[in-house]
Amino acid sequence: MNFATHSWLGERKFKFLFPSGATAHIPQWGSGEFPPLSPRAAARSALAFLNSVLPNSGGWLRSYTLGQAWGPRSEDCYWYYSIEFQVPDPEDGAADDSLVQIPVLLNGVVPPHLVVDENRG
Repeated sequence: MNFATHSWLGERKFKFLFPSGATAHIPQWGSGEFPPLSPRAAARSALAFLNSVLPNSGGWLRSYTLGQAWGPRSEDCYWYYSIEFQVPDPEDGAADDSLVQIPVLLNGVVPPHLVVDENRG
């Protein structure tokens, strides 16, 4: 794995992995064109993922950003959306909302992920 992003979802830390050499399944994108996946479609994929790990989260779309992840080889370059949701704390309505960032590849797929146990280091 060449690149990873992290995000807290509820009490769990997720590590999203961008696998090396898997770009054959991801549409290519040149900067002079529109991305092959619209921001709304990316947001729908991210929301489906959010709802699968935090059902009824009440999260709402805050922003989306196009980013690029680089690996050691040119074929390991990924364009992806970072979709940010604002998620209220279900246990404490007076607490500040959390910001959750979920990556979505340009084929509409959320990358593979691991749940990281912070107590193991």
